[in-house]
Amino acid sequence: MTDHARSQLGTATIELALVFSLLFSMVWAIISYTLPLILLQNMHQAVAAATRVAALVPVNTADHQGQVRSVVAAELRNQLDWLPARWTQPLDLAASQNISFSTAAGCPAQRPSCQLTIELRYPGYASQPIVPGITLPGIGQIPRLPADLTAHTQTLL
Repeated sequence: MTDHARSQLGTATIELALVFSLLFSMVWAIISYTLPLILLQNMHQAVAAATRVAALVPVNTADHQGQVRSVVAAELRNQLDWLPARWTQPLDLAASQNISFSTAAGCPAQRPSCQLTIELRYPGYASQPIVPGITLPGIGQIPRLPADLTAHTQTLL
């Protein structure tokens, strides 16, 4: 093998290393941003569906708030059931902290707490992501995501 062929082989190896690292970084960025966005989109969809189900609970139901909490928690579990358990475990779907009632100015006297707030949080997502991030020189951390992922809705019942 001549010196020229040997130097060309070294050049090709260096070019391959540079191109591969660039392509790997792009693929990793796509995957590490897409999976949290899928989770967040499904959290928003679950919260919206739970709000629709909560609106169907009759006003004159005994323990209205308890019944609403029950159907909302069941709907949240139902909507997110198809996701891997590792993704939904931090959400704590049955927790009452996800569902709160507050008094709104337009609520009738017989139902003073008719504003329903449903907030689904994935606490500490940045510290325990679905796909671990990587740090690239000159670019920094991939992905750069918020500390918590949150889906939120408010409605008058």
